[in-house]
Amino acid sequence: MNGQKIAVYVSILLDVLGIGILIPAMTELMHLYALPDYAVSLGIVAYSLCSFLAAPLMGQLSDIYGRRWPLVVSIFGSSISWLILFISAPWAYFLARIVNGITGGNMSILQAILTDISIDENDRKKNFGLLGAMFGLGFVIGPMLGSLLMDTGSVHSIFTFGLVFSAINIVLVLTVFKETNSHRSTRKLNINPFPVLWKYISHIDYRWIMISLLFVGIASFSYQSIMAIITEQRFNISGTHIGYYLAILGLITIINQALIVPKFWIKYFTNKQLLNIISLGMIPGVMVMLLAPQRWIFIIGWFSIVPFGSLLQVAYNNEIVKKVEHTKVGEAVGVLGSLQSLVMFVGPLIGSFALAKNIPVFIFTLVSLVLAFIAIRRYLYLEQYHHEK
Repeated sequence: MNGQKIAVYVSILLDVLGIGILIPAMTELMHLYALPDYAVSLGIVAYSLCSFLAAPLMGQLSDIYGRRWPLVVSIFGSSISWLILFISAPWAYFLARIVNGITGGNMSILQAILTDISIDENDRKKNFGLLGAMFGLGFVIGPMLGSLLMDTGSVHSIFTFGLVFSAINIVLVLTVFKETNSHRSTRKLNINPFPVLWKYISHIDYRWIMISLLFVGIASFSYQSIMAIITEQRFNISGTHIGYYLAILGLITIINQALIVPKFWIKYFTNKQLLNIISLGMIPGVMVMLLAPQRWIFIIGWFSIVPFGSLLQVAYNNEIVKKVEHTKVGEAVGVLGSLQSLVMFVGPLIGSFALAKNIPVFIFTLVSLVLAFIAIRRYLYLEQYHHEK
């Protein structure tokens, strides 16, 4: 593996560590900022809405001006958001989420870099798989570190570590990264995200796969955003223990992405077959979580979803990116990042609604997965039709 790839994966790891360490502190955040339980989810909504609007712009900037400096700006925004969190006021929590959302395009830019340096489609899928492994590793170390910090210190120590991770990431990008975008775009920058999004969603080549991606994402984020509250209410699982469970989920993701994806999924299944498998494979685990009468049964259902959910980036992103020109890779991954932010906006809203109305959120999750499967079947049918024609 070359130095550029290593730098990308380390940058991804540092970014995910900054997310992971905050997960066990969700309950503590409610007390620190004097927020009701649903307000933490609304903070995620604020972040996601801002990221939804900003991601296409960041993608275009990386196409026109290169990947490096938009990446630096994005990570710097994360640093500012960690600093704001030190202010113990309700408005500070929401302002930090907004700032982080506006500048939160670093993951999309890193995906564009991986696309730039991939040799062919299989190499790109392996690279996206390793990206997922870094996510998993971050969610092993991050929540465990967050849980330890909560046990031995305070939530402010988590903010300090998050700030340190962002600072290290900026230094890494400035000193190690080399520019990978050798196909600069000469098109005019469009600061309005909606025409860019509509260009992809309305296009017959992308429409149904993006609709499917939206529903799979909504299925995941509808329950993930309130998982700590669900497990505490149903099974009396503390935030600290949630951190440890997330660490185990991260280990499963690492094994799947680093070993099983290249040795099994990519080797024996085409990308289109993987698209079929994802939503169908998640449904049994969600049904178990919905109906589980005991904690251990619920945990089995939760863990069983991970191998299929972690294929999402490998299959969907690869299917979309391989269709675009080199000069529009940043724009395409920016649109994907925007869709990801949209589901992070809609999903927590559904989760908060289910929580407020005392409705099992996994009912919404199941419906979303079924709709995702219908949409992907439509996409694959049209692909085959156009190919035969």
